[in-house]
Amino acid sequence: MTIPTKSIMFSAILLLIGALFILGGCAQTGPRGITLAGGEQAIVTKGIVDKVILRKNTLILKQFKGAKITLHLDDNVVYRVISSSRNIIEGMSLEVIYRADGEHNRVIELKKLPDLGCGTA
Repeated sequence: MTIPTKSIMFSAILLLIGALFILGGCAQTGPRGITLAGGEQAIVTKGIVDKVILRKNTLILKQFKGAKITLHLDDNVVYRVISSSRNIIEGMSLEVIYRADGEHNRVIELKKLPDLGCGTA
């Protein structure tokens, strides 16, 4: 191999590694259960906002793996990357930690996912 060929191969390998990191961030898994501090059970899911109903503090999330779910927001929600429910828009990708509370799915934490085209198909 000549020097330029080695440089091209090295660059190609670096590009491939970078692509794997990006695609790894797009890995779509279904809802999973977690245990929060204090032993409280919760569910983590990812999806795309289908509808926002601010007057009812509600959003409908189309999960990447699973059905649409209705989530209820209150003043105790922890927001990551976005500052409040007013910044949630339809089509936004989110990761949500919530707990089933009787008839409602109460959001504990809501995080906006990067706009990398993940789950938009």
